[in-house]
Amino acid sequence: MELVEINIAGRVHSVRPCPFCGGSDLLPGLWSLENGEEDSIECSTCLAGAPLTAWLKPNVSDEAAA
Repeated sequence: MELVEINIAGRVHSVRPCPFCGGSDLLPGLWSLENGEEDSIECSTCLAGAPLTAWLKPNVSDEAAA
């Protein structure tokens, strides 16, 4: 699987494509949560989104492939 590079708050992160549609057109975002603002990633193909910390966590299929 090819990683996608995305610039969030001046730092470049290598992340997996969208876990829902496999899209690689990812956009940085900023979510306002109860405990403050958090950087996020949003897929412009299927409109899925998640906080950056959740997007960077390995998923079950990654762990099974290891």
